[in-house]
Amino acid sequence: MIQLNIRAEDKPIIADVRYTQPHPRVMQKYEALHLKDCGLSNKMICSILDICNITRITNRL
Repeated sequence: MIQLNIRAEDKPIIADVRYTQPHPRVMQKYEALHLKDCGLSNKMICSILDICNITRITNRL
């Protein structure tokens, strides 16, 4: 699991930017950051934002 450490001075910026981004996908990413900082689990964040929780890591040569 990724540990997220957001500096105190960046928290208001993230909270504000999540509503002012022109692109919906970018707004969603900022919302996910905000929810993660609030202590929600990845599963809960995915449920709230209606996104998939599957991550695939592949090594290609």
